[in-house]
Amino acid sequence: MTMPNSQLVMFTGNNVETVEEVRSMQLAVRCDALKANSSSERKELESLELWLEEQINSQIVGF
Repeated sequence: MTMPNSQLVMFTGNNVETVEEVRSMQLAVRCDALKANSSSERKELESLELWLEEQINSQIVGF
């Protein structure tokens, strides 16, 4: 449950997560990128990590 003044990030399809939840996703992706066996997998995960950061920075909505 989110607090009324929490900052939220809205994703496609009206999926909403707290900034803390998105940061957790970002950390998990970063860890997976460090463990990646191939450079293409690593680059894909690094791109996802950057995209999550962009979502945090540009899609924060306050409720």
